[in-house]
Amino acid sequence: MKKLFIASGLLALMAAATSCDKYDIYDDQYGDVMLIKDGGDVDMDVYSTDDYADRYISVVKGGHSPERTAQANLRVMTPEDFNKYVEDNIGENFSGLGIVDGSLYDLIDANGNATKSIDYTFTGENDRYFGATLRVKSSEYCKWYRSEEVQAQLADKQFIIPIGLYSETDSVNEYNNVLMVTLNDLDPLITCDVPDGGFSIHELSRRRLISDAGKGLVYEPEVYLTLPCKNPWGFGVRISEPKSQAVPDFADEKKSTPLTFLKNEKETVDKETGVTIPAITRWELTDKREFEVYKSDELTGTEEGYTVNFPAGTTKARIPLKIYLDNIDPNDMLNKNLVVPIVIENKTAKSRTNAIAWDDPNNKPSWDVVKTLINSTTFQVGVKVVETPIDLDDTCVTSNDCEPTEGSIAGLFDDDLSTFFHSGWTTAFDRSAPYGSYLEITLPEEINAVYFNITARSTNPCSPKKIDLYYSNELDNENSWVKFATATNNKKLASGQSFEIGKIDKMFAAPEKFKYLRFCVIENDKGQNLCSPSTANYWNLAELKLYGKVQ
Repeated sequence: MKKLFIASGLLALMAAATSCDKYDIYDDQYGDVMLIKDGGDVDMDVYSTDDYADRYISVVKGGHSPERTAQANLRVMTPEDFNKYVEDNIGENFSGLGIVDGSLYDLIDANGNATKSIDYTFTGENDRYFGATLRVKSSEYCKWYRSEEVQAQLADKQFIIPIGLYSETDSVNEYNNVLMVTLNDLDPLITCDVPDGGFSIHELSRRRLISDAGKGLVYEPEVYLTLPCKNPWGFGVRISEPKSQAVPDFADEKKSTPLTFLKNEKETVDKETGVTIPAITRWELTDKREFEVYKSDELTGTEEGYTVNFPAGTTKARIPLKIYLDNIDPNDMLNKNLVVPIVIENKTAKSRTNAIAWDDPNNKPSWDVVKTLINSTTFQVGVKVVETPIDLDDTCVTSNDCEPTEGSIAGLFDDDLSTFFHSGWTTAFDRSAPYGSYLEITLPEEINAVYFNITARSTNPCSPKKIDLYYSNELDNENSWVKFATATNNKKLASGQSFEIGKIDKMFAAPEKFKYLRFCVIENDKGQNLCSPSTANYWNLAELKLYGKVQ
């Protein structure tokens, strides 16, 4: 598309001139200076389905004497105005610009009157701007623009709406006194609001998902269909799973982690044993609705489909998609880019099946408009679950064995490798069996399964090797603690090195939910027994992350 190039030498100056408290940056002859705010070359989208499209125009007055009266005239350029503009700014023989048919647009003044010219008087210091609206008759413009006559000229000519600001008596900024509007002739097309060019992986924490009664943890992605123009009709758009389960690669940069289609499993019967293998629903579209089915333009029946509903006046609607994370392998969630491919359906070539169900069959656009709204396309909604640690600090964690001269409990949870926890080595604390040297954790939520990630101290590391795990729901009852697992760190960690004790799919599980947890270090990585008061035996860590859930 051709573009005009309008000088902007005083643009920054004029912007400053229109601030509320600075009027004295001009010479005497510029007691009052007027301009079109955000003038110059602009694009404006107009849709073939709309009756009209509006763009607001603001005219402002600056200068060092704001109390002065000033006269302004904002108008669609006359042929004489336009010819002078071309001669002064482009060259008198330039013929590459044409003016849009004047019957297709108007200026709307403050009283709602349609006109081509607005006169305004700035009356004093508190009168600093006035506004107008450029109103384009959208559908009529699109018909005009698509006519054979206009199309034949487009190879050599760009059509614009030229608007200028003039005054016979006062100063107008010569660098910011025009608005040259190029109209973009568009058909409305419903698109999917998915980032990254149609591919979206949402990382989320399993612990922070909502639980749906009877269906476990459920994720409802915030993915939307969007209509770019007005919606006077009210309708629903059919969406579906592609017939082919092949998932295309949308972006080369994603190939390092291949996309994996998130499949649902139908109920099957094992041929050898006759045992029924139940269906597994990993995702589903949750809104169904009847659609009108067309052959040519005649109604022939109805069919059921999944829909995204656009009530009249709504231009953005959420896709009714649920993903059931408890039915997905945890390793897949952590290590693969799982995607649900969804199709915005179009009419088929043979039956011309309508992909839209109208709220009011008597209020819908013509078939030509319907064809522009829907373009059959596949987009992807992705999910990648990550585990986030339970929030811990020294307000909810205590120890029977914290060295008073160095280190602290807080150092375990601050993501700082220069801080650390150290068990007692100057004081012989009570570390009798069976608990040894332990951390006692009051959990912010009840869980029944855990795993850990530990990071060795950056200097003189001595990490836990054998950890017994106990739970309780009665903090004041020492006899209530129940051992439910022994976790082992089989790796002697170097300075600052991390190690995962347990995994997302191999958590240490208790037989019931619990509120309190003891992390009991029984042996360090030197093989020393921590169920001993000896100050020669100790352990330390830079970081401890606890992951937990109800499973």
